[in-house]
Amino acid sequence: GYGVAIGATAFLFGLAHMGYGQVYPILMPIVMGILLGYVVVKTKNLFSSITAHVTFNLVTFVVYIISQSLQSSTL
Repeated sequence: GYGVAIGATAFLFGLAHMGYGQVYPILMPIVMGILLGYVVVKTKNLFSSITAHVTFNLVTFVVYIISQSLQSSTL
């Protein structure tokens, strides 16, 4: 069913996002993969999951840039 497909895809998504052989960072991408898989199943639309992924990445990037800016201004 969908659960196995989402789980397997989420695991592969986590592996694809694993950085430099570290195992811990794989957990968040697996959770994200499960959520994105759920979005696909519920909406029956892959584009909605892609949009959610891009939005997540964009927000993460903006938060990173702002935090770097704040750190450099306080030094």
